[in-house]
Amino acid sequence: MVDMPAASLQDVIKATPSFIKPNLLEFTQLIGKKVVSINSILSHIKKFMPHVPLVCVSSVEGGAILRSSSEAWFGKLPKVKIRSTVGAGDSMVGAMAAMLHKDIHCPLDELLRIGLAGACATLTEPGVILGSKTAILSYLPKIQIQKLSYI
Repeated sequence: MVDMPAASLQDVIKATPSFIKPNLLEFTQLIGKKVVSINSILSHIKKFMPHVPLVCVSSVEGGAILRSSSEAWFGKLPKVKIRSTVGAGDSMVGAMAAMLHKDIHCPLDELLRIGLAGACATLTEPGVILGSKTAILSYLPKIQIQKLSYI
């Protein structure tokens, strides 16, 4: 799993990582185009599929997109008071990595749900405090997930 700035990510993709998670700004830097709609992001993610089996783009319309070669999902965070964004992306990747370690065949919708719950738990903490397991579990049922049309 890789979560790093776009300038470095381009080189890492050549090594065929199993998963990348840029945020929307990093993704637009990576592809060299400004995209904001879910459909345009899905279309551009498709270009990475031969090299990267799972691509997640966060900070999209209050949530994130997770796509594989065969399916795509959009997850949205519940309305919460954001106290700090520090570590939210790392918390998302950490929660997803833990889930994949536990179950390599985890359904993508559940993988996205746990990742967003991890991010949400950290977003609601002040400063550099990471979200707790208890907070992550409390946000799980509040994450809205929808299957996207495969493009």
